[in-house]
Amino acid sequence: MITYREQVKSKLLSKIIVDEDTNCWLWQGAISGNNYGIMRADGIASSVHRLSWEAHNGLIPVGLSVLHKCDNKKCINPDHLYLGTHLDNSRDTTERKQSFNATRTVCKRGHEFNEDNTYIRTDGRRMCRACVKLLKVSHG
Repeated sequence: MITYREQVKSKLLSKIIVDEDTNCWLWQGAISGNNYGIMRADGIASSVHRLSWEAHNGLIPVGLSVLHKCDNKKCINPDHLYLGTHLDNSRDTTERKQSFNATRTVCKRGHEFNEDNTYIRTDGRRMCRACVKLLKVSHG
């Protein structure tokens, strides 16, 4: 008898193409609004990279997310996936310049994001030191 994990794995693998250069397993099925692959499993729409992790490695522990080593949201290759916290994901997207704000060179008030003027918060997000000083003065 075929297990649930084997069914999911088979369904996932039937909807990929392999990028020969990167070895990414690129999802060819439905895509969500944030460009992640999605698929129904047990009647529930789920992210395919999470389903791939579970089909190949088992359940995802509570509080952890499935992250991409390859930065390709459509990749479901289990060798390109790893578990991490939301904080790990925030830091990773900032370091790799994957988030919209990570690619910005100036803050919303026009101050440059550079080594002297940028503070990295514990959640991985950048803050403008000049703006923080302005806020302290105005609320002082």
